[in-house]
Amino acid sequence: MDPILPPTLFDILDLLASTSGPITLDTLNRKRWVTKKRFAEIGRVLEAFRVACREQESLLPDTDLKTFIGCWEAANLDGINDFFHRYLPYKTFLGFLKTEQYIYVPPKNDIEARRKLSIQLENSKTGPNIVAIDTFKWWGLVVGQVYYVLSAGGQAIYWAGEKPSLDVFEESLLRCYAKIRPLDGFVNIGKLADKVCRELHIGFIEFERLFVQLCRKRHGPYRLSTSLVRHPASKSLVQTLLPRSVAKKLALQRGGPIEWTDKRLMEDGIIIGGRSVKMIKI
Repeated sequence: MDPILPPTLFDILDLLASTSGPITLDTLNRKRWVTKKRFAEIGRVLEAFRVACREQESLLPDTDLKTFIGCWEAANLDGINDFFHRYLPYKTFLGFLKTEQYIYVPPKNDIEARRKLSIQLENSKTGPNIVAIDTFKWWGLVVGQVYYVLSAGGQAIYWAGEKPSLDVFEESLLRCYAKIRPLDGFVNIGKLADKVCRELHIGFIEFERLFVQLCRKRHGPYRLSTSLVRHPASKSLVQTLLPRSVAKKLALQRGGPIEWTDKRLMEDGIIIGGRSVKMIKI
């Protein structure tokens, strides 16, 4: 497998879509410095996606690049995940995660626990190794296929590719709310989302989509607040791939490098009607 993380991957995909000529190592190094070995690894990944082909030591656009860029601009995360699936190590990782539903990766200083996990993965024969998990959890996270939580110094990685109906989502929301409801009734969105995401095997992206849809459909039962009534017990980072043009526009406004993903905390809430809703009472 080739351990390429999303920032590097999308830098070169953007370059590939913006440049009419071949991309060489020198071309890429003007944007992001990489070694010759890493450039070869990137080439293998993009060739598997069928968005680029390798010619000597250069990369050229391939037949499906235009389709990939269209998915990227439309924020079609399922479409991008289909491209990711063409790369066999990622497909293996996601298939393994779907079967297991959950992978716990111990912290790096827990050498014995990580050794046991490595043996377990090797014995599974079809499972990824720890390097693959550490790489592809980020691929899956940015396209909504992985729900990721830092837990007791380690990493809890959940399968999150399900697509529940609105009714099933509401049932889970009410059930999880009842379990954590405080005396005043207001529950932090991030805390509630964590319970629902794990129960339904969905990511925060899907939670947010269904939650907004539900609030628009059910006007009465749900009381929403933009204030954070109490501090959440923990913080969970969310990363979602942005449309290509949106990421570039935000970089120009900030005057900094392009961030291809939207990074925020679940506890910061959900945007509904231009407001950041942080608490809910049912």
